Amino acid sequence: MKATVYIALGANLGDRKAFLEAALLQLEKHGALVSVSSFYESEAHTLDHKVHPAYLNAVCCLITKLSPFELLLVLQEIEANAGRIRKIRWENRVLDLDILFYNDWILATQTLKIPHPEIQNRNFVLLPLQEIAPSFIFPQTNKTLSEIIKSCPDKTECVPLKDNR
Repeated sequence: MKATVYIALGANLGDRKAFLEAALLQLEKHGALVSVSSFYESEAHTLDHKVHPAYLNAVCCLITKLSPFELLLVLQEIEANAGRIRKIRWENRVLDLDILFYNDWILATQTLKIPHPEIQNRNFVLLPLQEIAPSFIFPQTNKTLSEIIKSCPDKTECVPLKDNR
């Protein structure tokens, strides 16, 4: 079975753009990369309320034969190969890859939640997603992307890079 998957990409350490581009190349080995948003820059969301390096974010659409759990393992492997070490939640990272949507599935397990539970609270995910899927409907609420963006509590500035991809 082929699945349409939306994946969020983010990085705030090192050569952020190179990490995102390398991740996209790796994703192409696991399906057809249908679309990729511009790269957007935004300040880091943190738990310690200290200033951290800005994030570079994007969203891509991938058609894949991988199951959600197989895809999760692939994403974690790509992150690890980029040098990501998981220590604490919301820490600085060289690469962060999250499954946002997998077809219109709703899935909640200990290791994987689809749709990603924080999408509606993150401009840095919603704005790139809107760029590549403006008419997207959220499966759990049947709300449009525009409706979700209007009610998003995150008012952090999120701007496309001038020298984008």
